[in-house]
Amino acid sequence: MKAAMRVHASAGEAILVSGLLLPGILLALLVSLGNGQSATNEPNLPIVFLESTNQIVSERKVTCTLSLREPDSSGATNRLPGIARVHGGVSQSYSKKSYGITLDAPISLLGMRKSAHWLLNAAYIDRSLMRHKLSYDLFRSLSYPNAPRFAVASRFVEVHLNGRYNGVYLLMERLDA
Repeated sequence: MKAAMRVHASAGEAILVSGLLLPGILLALLVSLGNGQSATNEPNLPIVFLESTNQIVSERKVTCTLSLREPDSSGATNRLPGIARVHGGVSQSYSKKSYGITLDAPISLLGMRKSAHWLLNAAYIDRSLMRHKLSYDLFRSLSYPNAPRFAVASRFVEVHLNGRYNGVYLLMERLDA
């Protein structure tokens, strides 16, 4: 595979390559690392900007705003008001936190269903960042019209928390919402 090859797939899509179903982010990684150099210097993941005046903690919900910038757009979405808290049980002790976000009004983010409830999954112990995404997408792909399979939709995003880069997260629908 040549690094100059362009792949037209978003990070949230799964692509069939040589009989294997690969998440778009893995394919983009394989293409960009083909010759040890990046295929592009352009950001290829959506960017989530999460702003809060107080520290986000698990004990209480904190007011926040969320805005989103897709790779091919010139600017971020409107600032969406809501509340946030640290999400998870054992994972709260990790240095990279997961966040539960409830927006004031339901909205569709990155082609997923309209909802006010979202999760930013840090996947701290999964260094590949693939375990959740791959399992959800695989389960959804096994669905048939007469035998639906329900699993949350998700997209990889880069997160900036209060102006500071926090890393790659998995933006997920909240199943119980």
